[in-house]
Amino acid sequence: MGDPDEYMKFLLAAQKDGLITIEKTSDNTDNGQFYGDFAGQKYYNVAWTPKALGLRDEKNSDADWLRIPLGACKVKTIVKDIEYHNPNLSQTDDFRLVMGTYEDKPTDFGKSQGATGIVGEFGVFKFRVVIKLNPFNQTYSYVTGDWGKIDADDWQTKNIRQ
Repeated sequence: MGDPDEYMKFLLAAQKDGLITIEKTSDNTDNGQFYGDFAGQKYYNVAWTPKALGLRDEKNSDADWLRIPLGACKVKTIVKDIEYHNPNLSQTDDFRLVMGTYEDKPTDFGKSQGATGIVGEFGVFKFRVVIKLNPFNQTYSYVTGDWGKIDADDWQTKNIRQ
């Protein structure tokens, strides 16, 4: 779990934002089960609020994790889509190199939280990705990629070898 004090700060900030409620339990029990001899331990019940449930990404949330998007990323243009060959990748699979632009925009909740986007800022950026074709269902899966500033000649990351 890491540093318990830092985790508690995180929880208190989430409570302040109205995302969770925190209720201290009176002893070292939960539903009548004793956790052992942990003198001095503190126990809390934490629950999602209706606000958090309304902000959640239903597709990526489950019973254990609630995921709240701070921004949204959308592909704007595709400027190149070509076959990609690299001796380090399987020679029996089909790969493509796709290049284009994407826009990363904060959600209203992300703005209120001071979100900084997936690359440390929001805006329009360029990308290049290598994707692998699954010939049985005609879908592609992400292999690796790079991003860069739209007006720069180079890339911020260097994951793709040309």
